[in-house]
Amino acid sequence: RKFTPAHSLPALYARIMDGGMQGSSATIRRCAHCICRDNCIASGFISGVGLAPYGGHDDGKSFALNPAYQLHPLNSDPSTSPGRRQVPPLTIGPLTLASPVLLAPMAGYTDLPFRLCLRAYGRLGMAYTELINPHSLLRGKGRRRAQLLATEAEDAPLGWQIYGSDVEMLCEAARALEGQGAPLIDVNMGCPERKISGGGAGAGWLRAPAAAVAAAARVVAAVKIPVTVKLRLGWDATALVAAGMVPGLEDAGVAAVTVHGRTRQQAYTGLADLEAIRSCVAVARRMPVIGNGDIVSVDSARRMLALTGCAGLMVGRGALARPWLIREIARDLAGELAESVDERAERIAFLWRHLDRMLAFYGSEGGVRLFRKWIPQYVRGLVPHRRDLPALFQIEEESALREALAELAGSGGIRKGSQNSEVRLPE
Repeated sequence: RKFTPAHSLPALYARIMDGGMQGSSATIRRCAHCICRDNCIASGFISGVGLAPYGGHDDGKSFALNPAYQLHPLNSDPSTSPGRRQVPPLTIGPLTLASPVLLAPMAGYTDLPFRLCLRAYGRLGMAYTELINPHSLLRGKGRRRAQLLATEAEDAPLGWQIYGSDVEMLCEAARALEGQGAPLIDVNMGCPERKISGGGAGAGWLRAPAAAVAAAARVVAAVKIPVTVKLRLGWDATALVAAGMVPGLEDAGVAAVTVHGRTRQQAYTGLADLEAIRSCVAVARRMPVIGNGDIVSVDSARRMLALTGCAGLMVGRGALARPWLIREIARDLAGELAESVDERAERIAFLWRHLDRMLAFYGSEGGVRLFRKWIPQYVRGLVPHRRDLPALFQIEEESALREALAELAGSGGIRKGSQNSEVRLPE
């Protein structure tokens, strides 16, 4: 029978507690509907206490408690309850990260200005560059190449992600980045964009998994620093190859694998398949598997960890909408109490800091043009007049952009520059 809030959930909780199952490897039985991905009432309850699945959605499958989580009484004061155990540090090769929460590489978004703004919140385990084309890295010249490769001392640790279908070029690019001091190389085998995957790069590798594993092995052999791989589940639902690739990647010397819980065909539609990610975790012997997809809140981060058993989390689009999200998740995983955040004020303050960094980095004209794509992220919660948004995307001058953004932010003491709009970050 389906769980109901009035009967089944408290009864399930009581049975778990009475059975002494806290933090143990004991299992419970469940019906076909107690875990789902469609706002099931039981889903939030079970993900919150950390039940990890063994099997699919067939009746009678077993669930076990993830030892990284512990139960505490419903509606109890979290400051006096046992809480969850701290999630252990994430180690990738010789690198031990301060947090198991990573910022995903996103073309056009995770440039140096955004990375530095986000790092100011603290608790970021590692950030990644935008996708780097080996041809541009090795043969390119000019401002755009310099901007793509730009970093600073505060921008660490930083993973460098490369993509392509030419294995020799991937190896050469990895060696070049190692020579420039890169601590880690990530090979993208999951980008769903047609112009990338259609040519055999990114998720295009998933159509030839054996060749993908061989390519990763060659990149590993080309450098002495850790090499990681970012995957999707497969090209489409008929060919879910990620779990089959993980053992080969581990044998090839890959230091960690990040698995996005969608196929290339899905792109960013539908929901991430956490059971499929768990299948990848299950076949890895010592290599960390990092979960990615639909991590947009502390609760969804807990659920990813509880249902997959992954060693770390990679946050993508959720960090664009709420840049402080990674800090929130990392604090939660460290067993710390949640902080109160005025999201509107924080979003406005981050907007000004981000704009100032982009203008300083790209120049006034380039900074304005590139910042316009961020406007949809910042209008969340600011309640603008939607009819006015198209005009914002046409602005070309810095003064006009600042004036429009100040109007968008409203009065309330928010002024047109970071020197007047600082919001103190939590200690």
